Amino acid sequence: MTGRVGPDEVAARFDLDLDDLAICLACLSFVAFAIDDGDEQEIRRTTARMTPDIWTEGLALPARLALERARALGAPGADGALREAELFGGESAIARAIVRRLGAELSARVAESSRRLRRENSRTSSPECSDVRNRSHTGSTSKTSQRS
Repeated sequence: MTGRVGPDEVAARFDLDLDDLAICLACLSFVAFAIDDGDEQEIRRTTARMTPDIWTEGLALPARLALERARALGAPGADGALREAELFGGESAIARAIVRRLGAELSARVAESSRRLRRENSRTSSPECSDVRNRSHTGSTSKTSQRS
């Protein structure tokens, strides 16, 4: 083992918050959807396809600043990752690792939001609404449609 720290490990350690980045979340959602599907080849392909645009359209500067902070703090692998980002920008392995990490964060947020909405909807649904939903799933018709 060489002790080399890979781009995924570097990206996982430094401070980039999705809420603080002016990046295209719609673009990042392609990566999040690939992550949700779980096909590693598709995740890599989608990440490689989307990273240059996400990098150019707002990720480059905050990523470089985060890498500089990580290097100043002596984080393993940060110096090499910063050099790679400076040389290859959105085509670098560190850029892809950052986009993948942010895509995973977006995916987790969407999943949590969906769970929260389902919980809230199940608590606030009236029995009448549940009854209507149940009838529509069993093929029964409502009294209103029977009158017509």
